[in-house]
Amino acid sequence: MSLATKINVALVIIAITFLSTTIFFFYDDEKALAEHFVERNLESLALNYFDSVNTMMLTGTIANRKLIQDKIVSQDDIVEARILRAPALTKIFGAGNDDQSAKSPFEREGIAGTRAFKQFEQDGKRMMSFIMPIIASDDYRGTNCLTCHQVKNDEILGAVKVTYDLSSVDQDITESITHATILQLIITVISFGLLSYTLKNLVFNRLIKLRNTIKDVEENLDFNKPIHVTHNDELGDVSSALKGMMATFKESFLS
Repeated sequence: MSLATKINVALVIIAITFLSTTIFFFYDDEKALAEHFVERNLESLALNYFDSVNTMMLTGTIANRKLIQDKIVSQDDIVEARILRAPALTKIFGAGNDDQSAKSPFEREGIAGTRAFKQFEQDGKRMMSFIMPIIASDDYRGTNCLTCHQVKNDEILGAVKVTYDLSSVDQDITESITHATILQLIITVISFGLLSYTLKNLVFNRLIKLRNTIKDVEENLDFNKPIHVTHNDELGDVSSALKGMMATFKESFLS
């Protein structure tokens, strides 16, 4: 294998390693950033959902709470919006509707006071759920919860749960990564192509000429073979040294 081939193989390996590593970290960072924005959106949505239902309670229109729930679920990628009742609330008002009871361990953790996010797969799609405990307070954003709910201050009344379908996020990330990969591939190919072309003209072609000159001198003892020094660099220094050595040999043979 020639020196040029070895260097080109090394350049290809470096290019593949660089490209794959860059794409991997770019995908990981973009996924983490997208999930962070989804989390903030779910927190805001859950808070607004509860505030809307809380306003209905204060105005005596709580019977229409499903209108708010339907509006939340009608938003893009929102697949679930529920307000769950904790034991402290069911003791006073009963279990409520079927969708107001905690059914999974995640939901039971929520009505126990855990504020959390959870990612899972459903029907082959990635989902993210957020659950936020509802805590009784005598001053919840200007509202006294204890007026309507005969419970202790800071007691958990329930939890708000909102679930987001991450499919569109994953699709956007995939498209972004694909575009970035194509762009980086083009840049990498052009960059390493220019580097390979430069090496060929500045190093390999000059080495080949130098090798052919030395072989010609070896085979024919032709010390008149011209050596042209065109660059002031390391290979130019080697060519100058060889030119001087050939001149010395020529003088030795003639003397």
